[in-house]
Amino acid sequence: MPSLPPPGERERAGSLPPSGRRSADHGRALRAADKLGLRLAKKLVQRPLMSVWDAVQSDEKHVMVTVVDACATEGERKRILSAASSLVVLAGTEGVQSLHTVAEAAEAFASDAYANGSAADLLVLRWPLRERIAFVSKVCDALEAIHGAGLVHGALCPENVLLDDALGPVLSEIGMVSLADSLEGDREGFFGYGGYASPEAQDGVALDQRSDVFSAARLLAFLVTEREPDPTTETELAEKVGSLAAVYRKATALAPLQRHADVAELRDDLERVRGEAVAMTPTVPRRLPGARPHGEGAPPRATAAAVPAREKDAGGAAHKAGAPLEGKGVSRARPLLAALAIVVVVAALLAAYTLAR
Repeated sequence: MPSLPPPGERERAGSLPPSGRRSADHGRALRAADKLGLRLAKKLVQRPLMSVWDAVQSDEKHVMVTVVDACATEGERKRILSAASSLVVLAGTEGVQSLHTVAEAAEAFASDAYANGSAADLLVLRWPLRERIAFVSKVCDALEAIHGAGLVHGALCPENVLLDDALGPVLSEIGMVSLADSLEGDREGFFGYGGYASPEAQDGVALDQRSDVFSAARLLAFLVTEREPDPTTETELAEKVGSLAAVYRKATALAPLQRHADVAELRDDLERVRGEAVAMTPTVPRRLPGARPHGEGAPPRATAAAVPAREKDAGGAAHKAGAPLEGKGVSRARPLLAALAIVVVVAALLAAYTLAR
């Protein structure tokens, strides 16, 4: 049993916020980093079956260390580490988490660092529709590479699609999570997978490329509608681009054989829809209300050429085209100003006459 730290250290530890205190998984991460020859920095995120940490190599380059949770079953540990070992051969593949080393004794693996968040964070960028579709097309590219290596993701969701430095997708947790075996299908979406998982993934039926087609389409729905997919999603997509709803409907069919045969077919459909979205986008730059492009001076004064006939002045004569337009309030005020000036002059004369007497 490990010895307790001195009383002074215990008091300091008690004053730290929970995120800064050492825990059981922190101890596992420290041991894993030591096995991998790394210096542990901080925890990045807690996933349902594993924790992800920032670590530093001897050359000061940052990497990520993923550690299997202590409460994971033996089957979960084997599945995660086996999938990690299979992914090492795909290191350097665009859109796929690049794994360096798997330390089975430490139940951990190291990979490139991805510090820009996940697809769940993209909504704040307010991308136009065409860019959201392009992002999912890149997800399909990565899935195609995974399928080419004989693997299936099986649990794609916004939180495990990481972002590279160019905000492109990087798929993680590939083949590492079995919803049926570990999370009871996550049918209520408590762990973040259920809203994106195919029916066969939730039921524990054998998975294939069409299972990832389903999840990629659900990811698209999340990015476009900015909320979790539900029965009204197709209608909402139809309001964006009609053909997008048809693609979504096919990709998320309950029967796998009714879906796109593979992610390449889904990507082709998405690119066609993206072309329609680009055609619908105005080419004139949009700007904030009242804003002027850099370098522009004050806007030109309004002229009568731009004024409807009903804007003629009280006398009935329109201003000449090109002449500065004067407001109605100004033209009506002039008689009042003249009368006021006469009153002032008369008062001054009376005052002078009185003083003279």
